[in-house]
Amino acid sequence: MNDARFVKIETKLSFQEATLDKLGEVIRDQQEQLDTLSRALRDYVGRLEEFESTVTPGEVPDEKPPHY
Repeated sequence: MNDARFVKIETKLSFQEATLDKLGEVIRDQQEQLDTLSRALRDYVGRLEEFESTVTPGEVPDEKPPHY
């Protein structure tokens, strides 16, 4: 093999390594976002369950809507 071919192969390999590093960063960032959203969803579900436990079924609050 000649030197030009080695340089071409090394250039492609270097580009692929950089691309893989970037993809790894994207995956890490997405996982962090998923973790944050999962925690928020758990919190909201907990708050909703608390709210549902304080309201009796069929109970309608005796309040006028804000547009009155």
